[in-house]
Amino acid sequence: MEYSLFSTAFFKTQFDSLPIDERRKIRDRLLLAKANPFRNKAIHSNRFKRLFRIRLDVQGVSIRLVYAVLGSKIVVAGFIPRDNDYRDLDSLLSKMQRELETQTEAGFSLEPPDSKHEKA
Repeated sequence: MEYSLFSTAFFKTQFDSLPIDERRKIRDRLLLAKANPFRNKAIHSNRFKRLFRIRLDVQGVSIRLVYAVLGSKIVVAGFIPRDNDYRDLDSLLSKMQRELETQTEAGFSLEPPDSKHEKA
C-alpha cells in the first residue's frame, strides 16, 4: 500500500521554527515512516488505533515525533519532549483530533511537512 504524508497545523508551526538541518533530519525520518509506517514503536491510545512515535534529538533535546496511520494517510501530530513521559500526548492528540474533525474528506488539504521547505 502506498501512503500519503500529511501534517497538522500544530506540527507545521513546530517544524517551521526549526533550523533547516533539523528539518531535514525530521523529513528524512518521516520519509522512512512513509515507506513503512509500522517500523516505529506503537503508542497505546484510546483516540487512535494506529499511533506511532519516532525518537529524535532536535537541538540537543530528546523528543518523540508522533503520527497516526489513518487508512492510507499518515498524519503527523507533532513532537513532545521525551522527559515528560507522554504527559503531553493527550493534549497533542486532542489538537490533532479537532483538526481532523474540521476537515471534510473532499477537502482534506493538510500539506506534507516537506512541501516547501527544502528548496535550498
